[in-house]
Amino acid sequence: MEIRKPNTWKKVLLEIYRHAPGKYCSSGKMSYWDDQHDLAKRLRIKGHELGESISFLEDNKLTRLNIQSYKEYSDWVDLTEKGFNIALELEKQSREVREKKRVDLLQLWLVILTAILAISAIVNILF
Repeated sequence: MEIRKPNTWKKVLLEIYRHAPGKYCSSGKMSYWDDQHDLAKRLRIKGHELGESISFLEDNKLTRLNIQSYKEYSDWVDLTEKGFNIALELEKQSREVREKKRVDLLQLWLVILTAILAISAIVNILF
């Protein structure tokens, strides 16, 4: 039994948001369920994870498939207004997490530097 990665749909939504419109499509030659789909390869996920995510996004009206050619069956993934707003919020949260990690790292360095300076001062006083 395979363990599903949580929130894969968020990764897919953000990737579409960052490169939309018209970057990723499905066609008669390559479906979203294919492991070799560009989006699956870029996100390092399986085709079935991509297919499930695309279905989830469409079912929840975060994306819509924009059919370009009925003859060749090709469609492009477009964000809806709701999908755009959620992607924007996810991007904001991601940025805040990165900024918090930077601040935490800076604080750690300051603590280490302060400890080194304190130890150095104590050594100078004792010797």
